[in-house]
Amino acid sequence: MKKIYVFVLTTSIPFFAAADENAPKQIISIGTNGLGWSAVGNVFEWDKNKSSEIKDQNTGNGAIALNYNYVFKNQMMVGANIFYESDKSETKLASGDKITDDSMTSTFSVSVGYNFDEDIINSWWLKGFIGSGGIKTETKDTTANPEKTKSDIGLNFVALEGGKRISLDSWGPKNFSYSPSIAVASTTFDEDADDVGLESSVSVTLNILKFDIAF
Repeated sequence: MKKIYVFVLTTSIPFFAAADENAPKQIISIGTNGLGWSAVGNVFEWDKNKSSEIKDQNTGNGAIALNYNYVFKNQMMVGANIFYESDKSETKLASGDKITDDSMTSTFSVSVGYNFDEDIINSWWLKGFIGSGGIKTETKDTTANPEKTKSDIGLNFVALEGGKRISLDSWGPKNFSYSPSIAVASTTFDEDADDVGLESSVSVTLNILKFDIAF
Protein backbone atom coordinates (compact mmCIF):
# COMPACT_ATOMS: atom_id res chain seq x y z
CA MET A 1 0.00 0.00 0.00
CA LYS A 2 2.84 2.37 0.84
CA LYS A 3 4.47 1.62 -2.51
CA ILE A 4 1.22 2.44 -4.35
CA TYR A 5 0.86 5.71 -2.41
CA VAL A 6 4.43 6.72 -3.21
CA PHE A 7 3.90 5.85 -6.91
CA VAL A 8 0.68 7.93 -7.12
CA LEU A 9 2.31 10.87 -5.34
CA THR A 10 5.39 10.73 -7.58
CA THR A 11 3.42 10.59 -10.83
CA SER A 12 1.10 13.37 -9.66
CA ILE A 13 3.86 15.93 -9.06
CA PRO A 14 4.36 16.83 -12.76
CA PHE A 15 0.59 17.33 -13.19
CA PHE A 16 0.33 19.77 -10.31
CA ALA A 17 3.56 21.49 -11.37
CA ALA A 18 2.11 22.11 -14.85
CA ALA A 19 -0.92 23.70 -13.19
CA ASP A 20 1.23 26.11 -11.18
CA GLU A 21 -0.84 29.26 -10.74
CA ASN A 22 2.34 31.35 -10.71
CA ALA A 23 3.44 30.19 -14.16
CA PRO A 24 3.00 32.80 -16.93
CA LYS A 25 -0.26 32.34 -18.85
CA GLN A 26 -0.30 35.35 -21.17
CA ILE A 27 2.15 36.45 -23.86
CA ILE A 28 2.41 39.74 -25.70
CA SER A 29 4.82 40.11 -28.63
CA ILE A 30 6.64 43.33 -29.40
CA GLY A 31 8.73 44.21 -32.43
CA THR A 32 8.10 42.80 -35.91
CA ASN A 33 4.36 42.11 -36.31
CA GLY A 34 3.95 42.47 -32.57
CA LEU A 35 2.78 45.09 -30.12
CA GLY A 36 4.35 48.41 -30.96
CA TRP A 37 4.57 51.21 -33.50
CA SER A 38 7.13 51.84 -36.18
CA ALA A 39 7.48 54.65 -38.68
CA VAL A 40 9.82 55.18 -41.58
CA GLY A 41 9.53 58.32 -43.63
CA ASN A 42 11.39 60.85 -45.70
CA VAL A 43 9.76 64.18 -44.94
CA PHE A 44 12.33 66.77 -45.96
CA GLU A 45 14.12 65.23 -48.93
CA TRP A 46 13.03 64.25 -52.41
CA ASP A 47 14.46 61.60 -54.71
CA LYS A 48 15.04 63.39 -58.02
CA ASN A 49 15.67 61.99 -61.49
CA LYS A 50 17.84 64.65 -63.18
CA SER A 51 17.08 63.55 -66.74
CA SER A 52 13.29 63.56 -66.37
CA GLU A 53 12.98 66.13 -63.55
CA ILE A 54 10.62 63.73 -61.75
CA LYS A 55 10.75 63.95 -57.94
CA ASP A 56 9.47 61.26 -55.55
CA GLN A 57 8.86 61.46 -51.84
CA ASN A 58 7.55 59.01 -49.28
CA THR A 59 6.11 61.39 -46.72
CA GLY A 60 5.68 58.74 -44.07
CA ASN A 61 4.53 55.24 -43.41
CA GLY A 62 3.89 53.48 -40.15
CA ALA A 63 2.55 50.25 -38.72
CA ILE A 64 0.95 49.33 -35.44
CA ALA A 65 0.15 45.80 -34.31
CA LEU A 66 -1.09 43.80 -31.33
CA ASN A 67 -0.22 40.14 -30.86
CA TYR A 68 -1.73 38.51 -27.73
CA ASN A 69 -1.76 34.85 -26.65
CA TYR A 70 -3.25 33.00 -23.69
CA VAL A 71 -1.43 29.80 -22.66
CA PHE A 72 -3.21 26.83 -21.10
CA LYS A 73 -1.58 24.37 -18.70
CA ASN A 74 -1.31 21.77 -21.48
CA GLN A 75 0.94 24.25 -23.35
CA MET A 76 -1.71 25.02 -25.98
CA MET A 77 -2.33 28.71 -26.69
CA VAL A 78 -4.97 30.82 -28.41
CA GLY A 79 -4.42 34.34 -29.65
CA ALA A 80 -5.81 37.46 -31.26
CA ASN A 81 -3.85 39.63 -33.65
CA ILE A 82 -4.54 43.13 -35.00
CA PHE A 83 -2.43 44.86 -37.65
CA TYR A 84 -2.67 48.36 -39.17
CA GLU A 85 -0.34 50.01 -41.67
CA SER A 86 -0.54 53.30 -43.56
CA ASP A 87 1.56 54.73 -46.35
CA LYS A 88 1.64 57.96 -48.35
CA SER A 89 3.79 58.84 -51.33
CA GLU A 90 3.92 61.78 -53.72
CA THR A 91 5.41 62.24 -57.18
CA LYS A 92 6.02 65.61 -58.82
CA LEU A 93 6.37 65.74 -62.60
CA ALA A 94 8.42 68.24 -64.57
CA SER A 95 5.14 69.75 -65.84
CA GLY A 96 4.15 70.62 -62.29
CA ASP A 97 1.52 67.89 -62.05
CA LYS A 98 1.33 65.70 -58.93
CA ILE A 99 0.47 62.08 -58.25
CA THR A 100 -0.34 61.24 -54.63
CA ASP A 101 -1.04 57.75 -53.30
CA ASP A 102 -2.53 57.03 -49.88
CA SER A 103 -3.04 53.46 -48.68
CA MET A 104 -4.21 51.81 -45.47
CA THR A 105 -4.05 48.10 -44.68
CA SER A 106 -5.80 46.58 -41.66
CA THR A 107 -6.26 42.94 -40.64
CA PHE A 108 -7.63 40.91 -37.74
CA SER A 109 -6.86 37.25 -37.11
CA VAL A 110 -7.18 34.55 -34.49
CA SER A 111 -4.60 31.85 -33.87
CA VAL A 112 -4.12 28.48 -32.22
CA GLY A 113 -0.68 27.30 -31.24
CA TYR A 114 1.44 24.99 -29.14
CA ASN A 115 4.51 25.46 -26.94
CA PHE A 116 6.82 22.45 -27.10
CA ASP A 117 8.15 23.02 -23.58
CA GLU A 118 6.44 23.70 -20.23
CA ASP A 119 8.99 26.48 -19.76
CA ILE A 120 7.32 28.76 -22.30
CA ILE A 121 10.02 31.41 -21.77
CA ASN A 122 12.51 29.10 -23.53
CA SER A 123 10.20 27.06 -25.72
CA TRP A 124 9.97 26.30 -29.41
CA TRP A 125 6.46 27.19 -30.58
CA LEU A 126 4.15 26.89 -33.58
CA LYS A 127 0.97 28.83 -34.44
CA GLY A 128 -1.66 28.73 -37.17
CA PHE A 129 -3.64 31.84 -38.13
CA ILE A 130 -6.84 32.61 -39.99
CA GLY A 131 -7.90 36.18 -40.62
CA SER A 132 -9.39 38.85 -42.86
CA GLY A 133 -9.02 42.53 -43.54
CA GLY A 134 -8.81 45.10 -46.27
CA ILE A 135 -6.70 47.53 -48.25
CA LYS A 136 -8.03 51.03 -48.91
CA THR A 137 -6.28 53.24 -51.44
CA GLU A 138 -6.82 56.74 -52.78
CA THR A 139 -4.93 58.17 -55.73
CA LYS A 140 -4.90 61.80 -56.85
CA ASP A 141 -3.41 62.34 -60.30
CA THR A 142 -3.69 65.79 -61.89
CA THR A 143 -2.83 64.29 -65.29
CA ALA A 144 -5.80 61.89 -65.22
CA ASN A 145 -9.56 62.21 -65.58
CA PRO A 146 -11.01 61.82 -63.04
CA GLU A 147 -8.19 63.11 -60.87
CA LYS A 148 -9.22 61.13 -57.79
CA THR A 149 -9.75 57.36 -57.71
CA LYS A 150 -10.45 55.07 -54.75
CA SER A 151 -10.43 51.33 -54.13
CA ASP A 152 -11.49 49.17 -51.21
CA ILE A 153 -10.13 45.62 -51.48
CA GLY A 154 -11.08 42.85 -49.07
CA LEU A 155 -8.73 40.00 -48.24
CA ASN A 156 -8.65 36.68 -46.39
CA PHE A 157 -5.55 34.80 -45.30
CA VAL A 158 -4.19 31.75 -43.54
CA ALA A 159 -0.70 31.59 -42.08
CA LEU A 160 1.66 29.32 -40.21
CA GLU A 161 4.37 30.74 -37.95
CA GLY A 162 7.03 29.02 -35.88
CA GLY A 163 9.87 30.22 -33.69
CA LYS A 164 11.99 29.85 -30.58
CA ARG A 165 11.90 31.89 -27.40
CA ILE A 166 15.27 32.55 -25.74
CA SER A 167 15.01 33.83 -22.18
CA LEU A 168 16.65 37.16 -21.39
CA ASP A 169 16.14 36.80 -17.62
CA SER A 170 19.90 36.80 -17.05
CA TRP A 171 20.00 40.30 -18.56
CA GLY A 172 17.55 41.61 -15.96
CA PRO A 173 13.98 41.65 -17.37
CA LYS A 174 11.90 38.82 -15.92
CA ASN A 175 9.89 36.59 -18.29
CA PHE A 176 11.28 38.48 -21.28
CA SER A 177 12.34 36.45 -24.33
CA TYR A 178 13.97 37.04 -27.68
CA SER A 179 11.60 35.26 -30.06
CA PRO A 180 12.68 35.19 -33.73
CA SER A 181 10.28 33.42 -36.08
CA ILE A 182 9.46 32.56 -39.67
CA ALA A 183 5.96 32.81 -41.12
CA VAL A 184 4.33 31.59 -44.33
CA ALA A 185 1.04 33.21 -45.39
CA SER A 186 -1.41 32.66 -48.26
CA THR A 187 -3.75 35.55 -49.10
CA THR A 188 -6.74 35.75 -51.42
CA PHE A 189 -8.41 39.00 -52.50
CA ASP A 190 -12.03 39.76 -53.38
CA GLU A 191 -13.40 40.73 -56.80
CA ASP A 192 -12.56 44.42 -56.30
CA ALA A 193 -8.89 43.47 -56.57
CA ASP A 194 -9.25 42.46 -60.22
CA ASP A 195 -9.05 46.10 -61.28
CA VAL A 196 -5.52 46.40 -59.92
CA GLY A 197 -4.40 42.95 -61.06
CA LEU A 198 -4.48 41.18 -57.69
CA GLU A 199 -5.72 37.61 -57.33
CA SER A 200 -3.74 35.88 -54.60
CA SER A 201 -0.33 35.97 -52.98
CA VAL A 202 2.00 33.78 -50.95
CA SER A 203 4.59 35.37 -48.68
CA VAL A 204 7.41 34.21 -46.45
CA THR A 205 8.48 36.54 -43.63
CA LEU A 206 11.49 36.28 -41.34
CA ASN A 207 10.83 38.15 -38.09
CA ILE A 208 14.20 38.90 -36.50
CA LEU A 209 13.42 41.89 -34.26
CA LYS A 210 10.75 40.18 -32.16
CA PHE A 211 10.44 39.80 -28.39
CA ASP A 212 7.87 38.11 -26.14
CA ILE A 213 6.77 39.22 -22.66
CA ALA A 214 5.04 36.58 -20.53
CA PHE A 215 2.98 37.38 -17.44
